[in-house]
Amino acid sequence: MKFGYPAHLAVAAALSLVGAMLLAVLPVWLAGVTSAQVVIAAVLSAYLGFVLVRARGRAGRLVAATIWGLLVTASVLLLEPLPGVVLSLLLLSSMRTVFWHPGAMSWLLDLLLVALGAGFALWAQPASNALALWCFFLTQSLVLWIPGGTQRRLNHDFASASLQAERALRALAQQSSVKE
Repeated sequence: MKFGYPAHLAVAAALSLVGAMLLAVLPVWLAGVTSAQVVIAAVLSAYLGFVLVRARGRAGRLVAATIWGLLVTASVLLLEPLPGVVLSLLLLSSMRTVFWHPGAMSWLLDLLLVALGAGFALWAQPASNALALWCFFLTQSLVLWIPGGTQRRLNHDFASASLQAERALRALAQQSSVKE
C-alpha cells in the first residue's frame, strides 16, 4: 500500500465534499449546532479510519477505534460543541502520533498541525463549510513531514532487515566454506 501525499489530498477532497453535503442536509433533521458537531465527529471518524488503515502494524487498531468511538459519541451527547470538537482533535492527534510517529516532540508538532488546521478551518468557515473542511484536511496532509513518520520508519525497517539478511547470508556462507 503506497503511503503518500496524493492519497492524503484525495482523502482531504472526499471528506470535504461529504462533510459539506452533510452540513447542508443534517440541519433539517437536527438542531444547527448539534448537526455541525455530528458532522465534525463523523468526518474526523472517517479520517481516523484512514489513519488506522495506514497504520504500520495491526496491534491496537481495534482498541483505538473502540476508544475513539466511545469518546467521540460521549462528547457529542454530553459536551457542548466547542469542548467536544477540541476533545476530538486532541484524540485524533494522539492516535495519529501513536500509530504514525511516536515520540513527545512528534506529538507536539502534530498538535501544532491540528491547531493550525483548526485555525485555517475557522478562517475559511464564513465563506464555505466545504472550504473550511478542505483547509483543515489539506493542512493535515502535511503530517507526512513530521519527523519520525511512518514512511521513514518503513524505510529504516527495510534497510535494517536488509542488513540483517546480508549478515545472515555471510554467516551461512562462512559456515558452509568452513565445513568444506
